Amino acid sequence: MRTIYKSERGKEEILNLYDSQLSRLTIPWKDIYVDTSFGKTHIVETGNELGE
Repeated sequence: MRTIYKSERGKEEILNLYDSQLSRLTIPWKDIYVDTSFGKTHIVETGNELGE
């Protein structure tokens, strides 16, 4: 499987930064994974669950 990361250390640093930024959100969120024609896709769901 191909990767966008140049090294495992770089991947770890980026993912840690990503998790750190998500933890700063002041609203509820959750991870969703959807199978697409490009493979498994990660989505972060936020916002009013009753809204459009």
